[in-house]
Amino acid sequence: MIFRALPYLLALGLAATIPHASAQTPSPKETPAAAPTVAVNPAMLQPFSFVAFGDMPYRVPQDFARLDRLIAAINAASPAFALNVGDIKSANEPCTDEYYKTILTRFKKIQAPLVYTPGDNEWTDCHRERAGRYN
Repeated sequence: MIFRALPYLLALGLAATIPHASAQTPSPKETPAAAPTVAVNPAMLQPFSFVAFGDMPYRVPQDFARLDRLIAAINAASPAFALNVGDIKSANEPCTDEYYKTILTRFKKIQAPLVYTPGDNEWTDCHRERAGRYN
C-alpha cells in the first residue's frame, strides 16, 4: 500500500520547537530577544509517498515470487522511501546467514532508500528449535 504523507506536520513540528514570546511584558531593563526564524524550503512542503510492507515471505520458496512482484511494484511507484516493518521470515524458518543474504539480495533491488526494522521472527524467535536454536 502506498501512503501520501502530509509534510505540513513537519512544518508544524518545526513551528512547535520555536520559542514563542512570553505573555509577560519584559521589564524596561530587559531587552527582548529577537524571535528566531526558520527558513523553510518550499520543496520540503510538497507531498510525498512512501511504501510500508512486512510480514513476508513466510512460505518459502513460494513467497519469494510474491516478494519479487512487490519489489517491482515499489520500484514502479517511485516512492520517496520504503519501510519494511520486519518479519522477513516465519517463526520456524531457520535464522541462517544464507536466508538473510537471500532477503538482502532482494532488498538491494529496491531503488528507493529502504528503512528496515527487525521483527520478532528474525530476532526473538531464533532461539526456537525449528528456527535453529540460535543464541
